[in-house]
This record gives sequence, C-alpha cells and structure tokens, in this order.
Amino acid sequence: EVWQANAAGRYCSPDDSREDVAHDPAFIGFGRCATAADGSYCFRTVRPGRVPGAGNSLQAPHIALSIFGRGLLNRLMTRLYFSHGDGNNTDPIPSCVPEERRHTLIAQRQTDSWRLDIVLGG
Repeated sequence: EVWQANAAGRYCSPDDSREDVAHDPAFIGFGRCATAADGSYCFRTVRPGRVPGAGNSLQAPHIALSIFGRGLLNRLMTRLYFSHGDGNNTDPIPSCVPEERRHTLIAQRQTDSWRLDIVLGG
C-alpha cells in the first residue's frame, strides 16, 4: 500500500489545506496492490514533491509504504526515497536509520522507473 503527495508536494487530504500549493483533482495519492507470484510489485504514480516537515523544513520527496503479509500481526511501515533526491541528507527520518542500512530506503533509478526491493524474513 502506498500514499504520497502530488508532484507539487500537496496531499490529497482535507488535512492539507495549503492554498499556495497546487491541488491536482486527478491525483488521489493512494494505491494498493498484491505481489505477483515471484514477489514483484509495481505502482504507476508521479514523483512526489517536497512536503513541510518540522519547523520550517521540507521533507525529502518520499512515498510512504505499508506492507501487509502472511504471519504479520501488524503492518510494517517504511518510506521510499529517491536516489539523488533533494533533501535526502537533511530529512530527519532517514537520519534515524543507521547509515549502513539507509540504502534500504533509497529507490534506484532504472531506465523508465524506480526500483526498491523489500525483503522480509531471511
């Protein structure tokens, strides 16, 4: 399951009432899919813009992910960030993850897409 801001950095939510940021009525900011037999998944979306963070900061462009699976009592939540993304080095969320594991949050650019492998268990 994914949810995210639109390309201008505005969420499709009544909680995001910023008038100075463009609202896209064709963008819902949410998606859900099951994995294929080989474990792959795919979402077609826009690259999100930066959204406000604590104080006057801006969060790095990101997509929030919820992962549901057999044997999980609760969903797992994480974020997908983009390689060479604006703000990756200043966003406080990635800095909470040990540096040697931060790469697990970063989607890598492919020819016409972004790729993030999510591995559960061993």
